[in-house]
Amino acid sequence: DRGGWSPKLFADLIGMGFDILTYRKGRIAKVRKKSFEKHEGVFDGHAVAYSLAERKLTVKYKGGKLRLREVVRLSDDGEHQSSCRACLRSLESKPQRTGKRVAGVA
Repeated sequence: DRGGWSPKLFADLIGMGFDILTYRKGRIAKVRKKSFEKHEGVFDGHAVAYSLAERKLTVKYKGGKLRLREVVRLSDDGEHQSSCRACLRSLESKPQRTGKRVAGVA
């Protein structure tokens, strides 16, 4: 998304049948390091390994609430966390695919 963080807009888009995937900037509650698991895969012929954590979020906004899936990638040095949020409909997808996008490989 390039229109900014808007849970109401995301809810409207999901209601129209679209999936969302967005990066959340700013201060976000850190995920405990013990919650991360190593995920390995091959993307575009390249072997990759990510430390990923996944959790469900409920985001309240004026007029409703939005349930999202959050996949967080832990940097190789363990100091930085990157959060990517998507609609829950995409729970069937592997966290590695979302982690790939968080890492900027996609």
